[in-house]
Amino acid sequence: MLIDSHTHIYTEEFSTDLDDVVKRASDNGVAFMILPNIDSASTEQMLACQQKYPEKIRLAWGLHPTSVNSGWEQELKKILDFHKTYPGVAIGEIGLDYYWEEKYKEEQKEAFSAQLAIAKEMSLPVIIHQRSAHPDTMECVKKAGVENLSGVFHSFAGSLDELDEILTQTNFMIGINGIVTFKNSNLKEILHLIPGDRLLLETDAPYLSPVPKRGKRNEPAYINYIAAFIADVLKETPEKIGEQTAKNARKLFKI
Repeated sequence: MLIDSHTHIYTEEFSTDLDDVVKRASDNGVAFMILPNIDSASTEQMLACQQKYPEKIRLAWGLHPTSVNSGWEQELKKILDFHKTYPGVAIGEIGLDYYWEEKYKEEQKEAFSAQLAIAKEMSLPVIIHQRSAHPDTMECVKKAGVENLSGVFHSFAGSLDELDEILTQTNFMIGINGIVTFKNSNLKEILHLIPGDRLLLETDAPYLSPVPKRGKRNEPAYINYIAAFIADVLKETPEKIGEQTAKNARKLFKI
């Protein structure tokens, strides 16, 4: 059994063949898919997916850092109103992203901190997105207070030092996706340092397709390639990697 802990199959890229995508996921052993939110514009599509495949899909509500601007508080309120009616299993994806621009850097930190506080209040895990912003991300997490706060650092592609710092936050897991299969990725060198009970698998579909599907639209069924690659690096079986990471996801998201 496999769980795709982070996928965006509600986006336009899947508008014409979603049924086939979900079937291929099931045929490849994917039991659950976690759909993280981007902004208020994506809430309706997410909900439609979950209602169509209630046995397969769980939702996470949150405001993505690249969707943060000066009106973030109003935008977040719209999203949280959805959560009240259709409860999710996590707050996410949330975090900091300075890769494209830093225009709303302060607003991103405010929105991230606010959502960390909401997650603690609701006793929900967080799905953290960080890109070119590790120091500030960790500062926000630590300021929020890691007691009664859990979650996953999704799409991890950082350094050994960054991994070590995250692992000191004992309630947090590491999300690994197709990046691990890329030729220039350093992840294969540090995979063995991630405790087995703190590893999650994800696709981040439609993005970051793993080898041998690079250049094509990613989808949850391709999580098998990620599990197989990790298993090869760690000298384990893909089945064991799948079982352990599914167990971890069930524990974190209470599914």
